[in-house]
Amino acid sequence: MKLLDINRGIYKTLIPRVVEQHRTPSSLWLPNPPDPLADIARDLARHDRVLSTGTYLDSLRFACTSASGLV
Repeated sequence: MKLLDINRGIYKTLIPRVVEQHRTPSSLWLPNPPDPLADIARDLARHDRVLSTGTYLDSLRFACTSASGLV
C-alpha cells in the first residue's frame, strides 16, 4: 500500500494515453498493490476490461516454491 499514491500518479499519466491510442487495448499490468490499482485503471480507462488477479500470482509463486522444496 506504500506504493499506491506513487503508482496512482503513474497510472493517471499512462492509462489515458494508452486508451486514447487504442480504443480496445489488451495489455498485461502487474501492479503493486494489485486490486486497488486495477480499480484505478478501470476508472481511468472508463471501461471494465481490466483484469486483476489480486494476490493470486504471489500465492502461485509460493505454492510452486513450496512444492519444489525451495522454501
